[in-house]
Order: sequence, then structure tokens, then C-alpha cells
Amino acid sequence: MRISLPFKYHRWIYLLFLLLLAAGLPLSKFFLSVSLFGLAGNWLWEMDFGYKWERFRKNPAILLLMAFFLLHVVALLYTDSANMKEGMRDLRIKLPLFLLPLLIGTSRSLERKEFYAVLVVFILAVFASSVNTALRAAGLVGHQVYDLRDASTQVSLIRLGLMSALCIFISVYFIFRAGWPLYARLMAVLVSAWFVAFMLYMQALTGIVVLLIVSFLLICSYAIIAKNRKRILLLLVLFLGFGGGVIAYVYNVYNTYYRQVEFLTWWKLETKTPRGGTYIHYPYDFMLENGHEVMLYVCWEELEEAWGKRSKLPLFVEGVKRNQHAYVLVRYLASRNLRKDADGVRALRDDEIRAIENGVTNYRFAEMSGMERRIYQVIWETDHYLHSADPSDHSIPMRMELWKASLAIIGQNPVFGVGTGDMPAALARQHEAAHSKLAKEWRTLHPHNQFLSLAIQLGIFGAAFFLFTLIWPGIKAKRFRNYFYLAFFFILLVSFLNEDTIETQQGVMFYAF
Repeated sequence: MRISLPFKYHRWIYLLFLLLLAAGLPLSKFFLSVSLFGLAGNWLWEMDFGYKWERFRKNPAILLLMAFFLLHVVALLYTDSANMKEGMRDLRIKLPLFLLPLLIGTSRSLERKEFYAVLVVFILAVFASSVNTALRAAGLVGHQVYDLRDASTQVSLIRLGLMSALCIFISVYFIFRAGWPLYARLMAVLVSAWFVAFMLYMQALTGIVVLLIVSFLLICSYAIIAKNRKRILLLLVLFLGFGGGVIAYVYNVYNTYYRQVEFLTWWKLETKTPRGGTYIHYPYDFMLENGHEVMLYVCWEELEEAWGKRSKLPLFVEGVKRNQHAYVLVRYLASRNLRKDADGVRALRDDEIRAIENGVTNYRFAEMSGMERRIYQVIWETDHYLHSADPSDHSIPMRMELWKASLAIIGQNPVFGVGTGDMPAALARQHEAAHSKLAKEWRTLHPHNQFLSLAIQLGIFGAAFFLFTLIWPGIKAKRFRNYFYLAFFFILLVSFLNEDTIETQQGVMFYAF
């Protein structure tokens, strides 16, 4: 016997699970799973399949989005049997791409108040997640973190940055929304300011770049379609002025890295330290700190002895390549233009020794803002990669290496790709064939570009179909004049260039929702 409920109760259940989904995006994978099962259960319990069929029939975008998931099912058929487990895992993660368009698309549309309620819950959830992350990064909650990315425990810092950017755009809408009370607008201003400060504090470079690019794209879009073009053009001029300031800011950090570069003639370099030790020079290692070459004038024996007198921590740690103190020490000494010998270590203050023990590689980091340090690190990582081709453990160079391997795989399998579950194995084989210096533990990472990931799995036509599913529904429904749709569309589009957004549960739900 089926227990029936009045429509309004099913509507409340539907809204409850939508709100839970909105809260779960930045807070809990468990909430996401519960909300998906709840929406599906309520959809079946509600029945009313005649109405749902009419909604489905009149909205071909639903079938289009569901067909994208079915492409992955088809691609599983030519996945190597050894990688079938990976393929099934990928399908499980992407199942919301099939279910949510059906469950939401065939249900009655949200009223404006209901829609605003979902947005407000989403903002509050992202706010709560960002506060927790900031407190962890500051060492006020939980254990000490040494990498800011580890402070975000509920969702990756990159995705939290993307959600923070979306919250800013939603808040901006509420600020200028006619009819809203003053206190609500002030709250929206404070929330926007918090999210900007949060991204700067957490050095969420992806979120900040997305915020700037999407702001520019939105202003350009409204300059084209808005009636009050003078106001939009004024905003565009102001934004371009702000953008020019950002470029000047980045260029100043860039100059810090390359300042006073004087590549010395290696056969004219001194070979003895003031204490009689022997210098070793690595003239083909172009690592720089503040424009000074790191791997010249290095005397490892004197460094180890002098370091032992200043610190209880060992200079060399067996099995550690990048973060051992010797590596940090020589970079720090170079940043101060000191030679890497006993006199160089003696010239350091006690607080500088503590900084080196904590992994600080440049004395100027103490006077730089967090964002300046992050930009400097990106420049350093990229320059080091271009000269040494070793991208390991550095985010931007690793992306470059992954993209290079991805393009090679796509060139070998352009039409249908390698299959739903074969991407990690294909990437590992390509890195091996190309004699990549990327460490083996990183070789199965996804490309960190959604279009490349899909082209590897489904071929160029599969990636093109995905792009079509992004653009055509908005054109069909005439949504490209809608502020929220445009903001979300641009955020997704820009994030796809730098992230595998729909390769994780929270990323898939963020996209499908």
C-alpha cells in the first residue's frame, strides 16, 4: 500500500533536500549523498509522472545533460579490463550528472523566494567553511598546518575559493537588489568583504584569478546587453584601471625575482672559502632567489658544520628531496646574497635560523604579504621548471607537465579517447615514455584541465559534446541575460581551464546543481 502525501509536503521535502545539497557543497560529502538519495526518493514517491514527462519532453536540455553521462558509460565498454575498477569509480562520481538534471529539471521550478533561500543557505555554508579553514590556517583550531591547502578539511581549497567567488557575485546582486532592506544589503557587503579577505589570506590564487576574470566578463557582457550602457562602461573603465594595478603589482613581484641578475662566468669563480674549504659550483642550475644564483659558491662541509652549531635539526634528512633544511638554507642564503659557507651561516640572525627551520626560503618573505609570497613562489616554480624540467611538488609546473602529457595522449587517441577508466594508466605510460622528471607518485594525477581530461577519456568529439552541453542549454532557455546564470557559467568555464572540476564528488555536484 502506497502512502501518499499532499503536494505541499512533497514540495517541502524537495526544498529541504535542495537546501541540504546547497549546504553540503562546502561542508560535507555526506550531506551531498543524503540530499541526492532524498531528492530521488521524493521524486519517485511523489509520482505525478505525467507532469514530469511533459517537463522532460519540453526541455531537451535535460536529455542532453543526461546523454553526457551516458557517453562515459559507452566509453567504459572500451576501457582496459585492468582499469575497470577505476572506470566504475568514475561513473559513480559522475552519477549526479545523470540524476540531478532529471530530478530538478522535471520538478516544478523554484519560486523566487525559494531560490533566494537556496542561495542564502549556500552563502552561509561557504561562510562557515571559510571561517573554519581560516581558523585552522591561523593555528587557532585543530593541529598546526604547514601547507595552507591542508587547512580546508571539508572541501579542497581550490573549490572553496571558487565557491567564495560565486558567493561574492551572489552578494553583489543582493546589494543592488531593489526593495531589499538596508540591513540585508549591509550584510551582503560584509560577506563580500570577508570572502575577498579570506581568499587573500589563504592565498587562493585560483579563486582570485577567477573572481577577476569573471568580473571582467560580466561587465563586458552587460556592456553589450544592458540599456544603461554608460554606467556599465564606467564600471568597465574602473575595472580596467583596477586590472592595471593588479598587473603592476604582479610585475613588481616578478622584478623582485629577477632583480640584479648577473650570471657569472663559471671558470672565473673562486674555488676556496675564506676558511680553506672547497666551493662547489653548479653553473647549469639556474635557480634564483632575488636575482642571485643559488647553486654557486656552495661548500657542503662548512654548511653542515656551521648549521650544527646554530640548530638542533639535521641539515640533511635521508629520503627527503625538496624540503630538507639544506635545500632551504642555500636558497635563503642566496636571497641575502651570501655565499653558502660557514661565514654565510654565521651572518644569519637567530630568528632567520628559526625561519629556515620552518621552511622559509627567502628573507623577503617576512615583509611580503601572503599573496606576494604566493605570486613569487609561482614565478620561482615556473622559472625553475623551465630551466630544470623537474615539476615535482610544484602546482603550476606540474600542471604544465600534465598538460604536455595529456596533449600527447589525445594526439594518439583523438577520436574516441582511451576510455572512462584508462586515464591514470595512460598518463603514467606517457610520462614514462617521455622520460618525464615528474616524480612517480604524481604521474597518475588528472590533467587539472577539464577539457583535456574529457578529451583523454572520450576523445575530441566527447570534449566538444561537453562544451555543447555547457553552451546550448543557456542559449535555448535564453539564460545568457540572467545575472546568476552568467556568473555561474563564467566561473565554471574559467575553472575548467585550471581544474578537473567534475572529476570529484563535490565538483560534480557543484556543476550539476
